[in-house]
Amino acid sequence: MYSYRFIPGTEFDGHAAEECIDLFNGHYGVWADSHPRAGKHIHFSVGRLMNLLRAEGSFVFLCRDEVGKLAGYAVGARLRANGHVVSWVTQLVVHTEHQNQGIASTLLGAAWCFSDDFAWGLATANPYAVRALEAATGRRCDPELSRKLASDIGPAYRGAGEYLSAAKLTFEGGRSALDTKFFVSHAGVPEMIKAVSTDIPWTLGELADGEEWFAVTFREQVRRPVTMDDLRRLEEASSEIVADAYDRMAVAFDDSKHLWTKHTQSEVAALWTKLHLIAGATVLDLGCGNGRHSTALASRGAVVTAVDRSKPWLDTARERALQQGCDVRFVEGDARVPLNLGPFDSVICLYDVVGSFVSEGDNRAILEAIASSLKPGGTFALSVMNRQAADEIAHHKGEIETNPNALMTISPSSDMEQTGQIWNPDHLFLDVASGVVYRRERFTKGGDLPIETIVRDRRFYVNQIVRMCIESGLLVDEARPVRLGYWADDSGNFGSSNKEILVIGHRTTET
Repeated sequence: MYSYRFIPGTEFDGHAAEECIDLFNGHYGVWADSHPRAGKHIHFSVGRLMNLLRAEGSFVFLCRDEVGKLAGYAVGARLRANGHVVSWVTQLVVHTEHQNQGIASTLLGAAWCFSDDFAWGLATANPYAVRALEAATGRRCDPELSRKLASDIGPAYRGAGEYLSAAKLTFEGGRSALDTKFFVSHAGVPEMIKAVSTDIPWTLGELADGEEWFAVTFREQVRRPVTMDDLRRLEEASSEIVADAYDRMAVAFDDSKHLWTKHTQSEVAALWTKLHLIAGATVLDLGCGNGRHSTALASRGAVVTAVDRSKPWLDTARERALQQGCDVRFVEGDARVPLNLGPFDSVICLYDVVGSFVSEGDNRAILEAIASSLKPGGTFALSVMNRQAADEIAHHKGEIETNPNALMTISPSSDMEQTGQIWNPDHLFLDVASGVVYRRERFTKGGDLPIETIVRDRRFYVNQIVRMCIESGLLVDEARPVRLGYWADDSGNFGSSNKEILVIGHRTTET
């Protein structure tokens, strides 16, 4: 029902800011009786919102409903202080029609995921926001611990927003509050505290006019066990976040750092032979990425159409083709959806486009799109990640359904963004029931502190991918694990533990 998107503060534009402000002004709250505008909706400006995004490591998370309308958002920053990283949310707003749907905790969970920051916090007069913080981090707000560690995180959270810089912090009487001079009405607060305290005691005390709770949780606290509900909520949000992170990678992608890209010419030479290509043959490259295979095929005389759902990657691919003097037709589209661009003599779908989705339905849809794009008798090449290799190298494996806390056994990395290495056994967890691999990846841009999120992909046994191809209308001529980039028959690099499976086949000649 909901989709989530992460935007670095440096990329947040005026249109999105106006959407957020419209939501804030209509749904955040009203002024307290002590304020000159008592009872009227609190208004914020686009300019003030953009000022919040000047903080180090600033970000915005958006939540949209099924028709694309903004349902909620969170603004925050990841900041450094005293050698620690502190995540602080400066605004958290959910549309009244979408409250009590878990949006707030999902927004915060998406912002923090399983990060190992020193602390996570927010200033709020809303008990539901406090509970969302606790749900997202798996820890409870503890005023005594906050009092002990406040000086450690002070330079960070005070830099998150101007209103925090001089706010007086108090822990008197067991309270944990900041005097931010923000006179939001507390009229409904007692009832909200009562509602959220049925099973869990309220620990932060009461608020005076102009105060907000200083709600913080810390890494050193024992995290409550992760539930499947927690995990599914994060998975739901992470798919969009990963897609955005993938888009941003295109801007700074460097072939020299992603060494798996160095085999383009040998791969295309092997495909030229295996697919029986000749000059003038029409080829569809589904999930073309930066266009390295598309341009190499075009340079040999193939007539290439390249499809990717990421506009930034298509822009990168177009620039590559232009630099190499190759004529390639680039189309923005989803590999799961037939685009009616063909039919083609051959289709290639390489480097784990099939498998980048964990749903079998999504992966079958790509295979069916390949079949529907081929002429009768047309050839195809497909590469997927080898489940047998994952079985052999994985240090961390089990069944997520029975033990979602298993994800806490793997450490996060920046491998996907920096080198493309997604086989490091220290950084992956293999769900043996589904063949899905989980990783905790960090994505950044420029000097920003990274965001951390869950990345998932599906890996296949040879017989699995062969069966799926056949059931999708594709006949398989060859399917075997190959060493990265060594696809030719005479290479001598075939073996069950190789990380890629190369599938070569054709569509039946029947129309």
